[in-house]
Amino acid sequence: MYKRLAWEKNWLKSHGWSVEEILELENNDIKTPVEYLTNAAIFRNLTLKVNESTLIPRKETEKIVDWAETWCRENQCFFDFDQKKSSYQVIEIGTGSGAISLALAWQFKNIGFNKMRILATEVSDKALIIARENCQKYNLEKMITFQKSNLLSMIKNILNNQNNPYILLANLPYIPSDEVIKLNEEVKDYEPVLALDGGVDGFILIGKLLSQVEALKIKPALIILEIDPSHEKMFVNNSYRWKIMKDENYYPRYAIGILKKINNLVV
Repeated sequence: MYKRLAWEKNWLKSHGWSVEEILELENNDIKTPVEYLTNAAIFRNLTLKVNESTLIPRKETEKIVDWAETWCRENQCFFDFDQKKSSYQVIEIGTGSGAISLALAWQFKNIGFNKMRILATEVSDKALIIARENCQKYNLEKMITFQKSNLLSMIKNILNNQNNPYILLANLPYIPSDEVIKLNEEVKDYEPVLALDGGVDGFILIGKLLSQVEALKIKPALIILEIDPSHEKMFVNNSYRWKIMKDENYYPRYAIGILKKINNLVV
């Protein structure tokens, strides 16, 4: 029998599940994550819709929102632009359920920075449907635009015509293929492999994204990525100065790249 943890039982109860229904899950050894059973996950202070088409947002990923928010606050030029022009301050690649973009937009909306504009991309049509539903739930449609794109393939022209500095955020699949099969059953058997498997070394999509960034005429001023600890040494000197940051368990978990040629921006 698969024994649910206390917090899982409480989560299910808070979403209308009876004690009998929870016991039936355990007796049938069903390991489906509670977030998929309830179609809800908490990220920052938002309750987002999720299903098997989207990765369940993790607390570690909230750090990306924190750093992006700090950067935008310190660089007020991010808010001084003409809304009539097609320009964005934040680009998120691989948005999934929309967690990062929604949390960032919600925060700035609540402090009065309604001019924040975010472009969030995703390769999965099913995930985009969920992201748009979450966006509508929090009335953030004026701040976030969703676009189907495989990395930068469909938005290169948009980025090369930017009228203001922008930052790029991404939590791409970064787990090496050999490690995916070693994950807990609740993860590997239920969450979308498309959002987990980063290829042989876990760096395939991240590396491709960085190559595409290098080819841009107008590059992001800042890049924030969530990474696998094994990627710590993979960030080479290019147009960016890279800093690797650790998570709360002291594992290398984030890569922050600052464009070397930046004018009037806090670095």
